[in-house]
Amino acid sequence: MTGRSIPIAEVITTTLPRSLGLLAAALLIAVVLGSSVGLLAALHRRRRGSLIFLLVSIVGVSVPSFFAAFLLQSVVIRLTRMCGRPFLPVGGFGWDAHMVLPALVLAARPIAQIARITFIKLGEVLEQDFVRTAYSKGLTPHKVLFSHALRNASISILTTTGVSLRFCLCSLPVVEYFFGWPGVGFTLLKTIAHQDDNTTVALLLCLGLLFILVNLILEASYRFIDPRLREPTGALLGQDEGRNPVARLKVSLAALRELVTDNRLAHLLTSLRARRASNQIVTVRKRNSSALGDTDTSASVSTRKRQRVGWIRIRGALGNVPLLVGVILVALLVTIVLFGPRLAPHSPYTTQGLRIVDG
Repeated sequence: MTGRSIPIAEVITTTLPRSLGLLAAALLIAVVLGSSVGLLAALHRRRRGSLIFLLVSIVGVSVPSFFAAFLLQSVVIRLTRMCGRPFLPVGGFGWDAHMVLPALVLAARPIAQIARITFIKLGEVLEQDFVRTAYSKGLTPHKVLFSHALRNASISILTTTGVSLRFCLCSLPVVEYFFGWPGVGFTLLKTIAHQDDNTTVALLLCLGLLFILVNLILEASYRFIDPRLREPTGALLGQDEGRNPVARLKVSLAALRELVTDNRLAHLLTSLRARRASNQIVTVRKRNSSALGDTDTSASVSTRKRQRVGWIRIRGALGNVPLLVGVILVALLVTIVLFGPRLAPHSPYTTQGLRIVDG
C-alpha cells in the first residue's frame, strides 16, 4: 500500500479492463469448448461414452476454483522443472501467456455446465419429429444440425452462458488472488481487508452492472435467434387485451376462476378413488381364494419369489454404474467431512497468496 490516496475512478479504470479481458477470454473458451464437446457427445449419445461424459461434466462443475488453480500451478511448475525452461507463467499480469492459466481456471466450471446442457438439449431436439422430417426431405446432416437442431437448442445454451457468467464472477476474486492478476477481484479482496467501504461498494456496483449488461445482450439475442419471441403480446391475447394492462388482468383472473371452479379435477380424483377401491376388493378376493388352497405350498412359493426379487434387485444395483459412482462420491464426501481437519490441518485464512522466488 502506498501512502497517497488513489481516487476510486482511477482504481476502476485501471482494474476493470483487466478483469473484463480475463472474463471475456474465459467465456470465449467456455462457449467454444463447452458447446463443441456437448455437440460431439449429443451426436454419439447412444454410445456408452455418453455416461462417462456426464460424470466428467458433473465433476467439472463441482471442482472448486482454488483447487483447480493450485493443481494447474503445480503441474506447470513441475513441467518447468522437468523441461528446464518456463512452460507457462504461473502468475503475474500480462496480455499474453499470463492469461492462459487464469482463463482456464475461470472457464473450467462454465465449460462443464455448457457442455452438459448442450448434450441434454441437443439430444432432445435430435429426437424430435421435425428433425426426422428434415432428413426425409433429403437435407444433409450438416444442414439439419446447424440450421434446425442447433438453432432450437441455442436458447438453452445462451441461458447457460449467462449463468456461467455468475460462476466466473464468483470465482474471479479467488482466481485473481491465486495468480496475482491485479484486477477487480484482487482489488476487492484488498479493499475488504483494509475496510475501504467506498471502493468496495464501487467495485461491487461495477460487477453488478456488468452482469446486468450481459443479461440484456442475451435477452436481445433470444429474439434474434427464435422468431416466435418477436411476436407482440397482442398476437397472443388479442390486440386490445395485449395493449391494455387492465384487460390482461381480467383475462388472468378469468382463467384462474375457471381453474378453481372447474370440476374436472374433482371427477378425476373420484375416479381414481373408485379404481383404487375396486383394486383392493379384487386383492382381498384373491387372498381369500388362495387361502383355501394349500397354505404350505403358497408360503414356500412366496418365499422363493421374495428371494428371487431380492436377488434381482441386488444384481440391478450392482449393475447400475451411476448409482455405484454416486455411492462412492457420497462416501468420499462423508470421509472428507469427518477427517477433513486431519487431512488439511493448515488454516486457509493464513494464505500468503502468490509469491515468486528467483523467477
